[in-house]
Amino acid sequence: MNTSHPLANKKILITRGNNQATEFSKKLIELGGKPIEVPLISFSYPKHLNDILEELKSLSTYQWLVFTSKNGVERFFNIVEKHSLKIDASFPKIAVVGKKTELALQKRGFFASVVPHEYIAEGLVDVLKPHLHSNDRILLVRGNLGRPVIKNELSTMDVYVKDLIIYETKENTSNRQLLIQTIHKSKVDIITFTSPSTVHAFIRLLEGTDYRNWIKKSVIACIGPVTKEAALNEGLPVHVCPDRYTIDDMIESIELFLLS
Repeated sequence: MNTSHPLANKKILITRGNNQATEFSKKLIELGGKPIEVPLISFSYPKHLNDILEELKSLSTYQWLVFTSKNGVERFFNIVEKHSLKIDASFPKIAVVGKKTELALQKRGFFASVVPHEYIAEGLVDVLKPHLHSNDRILLVRGNLGRPVIKNELSTMDVYVKDLIIYETKENTSNRQLLIQTIHKSKVDIITFTSPSTVHAFIRLLEGTDYRNWIKKSVIACIGPVTKEAALNEGLPVHVCPDRYTIDDMIESIELFLLS
C-alpha cells in the first residue's frame, strides 16, 4: 500500500458489475485507496438465445463483425464455445470500440482490423466507413443498452447492418440498501462511473433519499464523455473525465484532480 499517494485512505465507490470490479479495486488498493464495491448492474444472456445461435451459424455471410464492448466479445465467444459452433477461414473482418475490447478479442486469438483512436461509437463509424463496400453485410454485436449510433450511421450507407443483442444489462436492485448505507454512512470520497448504465442505476436506486446532500463533498469521476453526459443529464456534477477512456487513465485523472 502506498500511504503517500493522493488516493491513500480515500474511500472510492466502484459501481461497475461484479466481474469487472476486481481489477479496478486491485489497482486502487496498490495506490493506497480503499475501494468499496457496490455493483449496480449485472449482465445476463437474452432470452432469444436460439435467434443468436442461428445468426452466429451464418457468420460467413457477413463481411464485418463489430464489437462495442469487452462484455460483447466475451459473451460472443462463450456462446461459440459452449455450442461448439465452427469458426473457419471465412470469419468476417473485425472492428472494435475500445482498448479493453481489443485486448479481450486478442485473448481469444483474434485481431481487429479496425480500432478507432477515440474509444466511442462515433470514432468507430468514422474509421470504419472508408473500409466498407457497397452491399457489405455487418453484424453488430452489443448489449441491450448500447447506443444505436453505429447502426444508425452505417444504415445511411449502401450496406446491411444486423443488430445482434448478445447480452442484457440489468440494475442490481438487491444492492439498493447497501448503496444507501455506503453513500450515507461511509461518506465516500470518490464515486466512479464506468458507463451510462451505472449512472442511471445509481440515480434510480437512490430515489427517495437525500443522496444529493450526502455526495456534496464527493469527487465524481466518469470514464468518458458518454458517461459524463449521462451524469450531467441526471444533475450530477462531474469533476473528473479523462481524455482516454480507460480505467488507468481515469485513476490518473483522479490523482491529478486531488493534487490540483
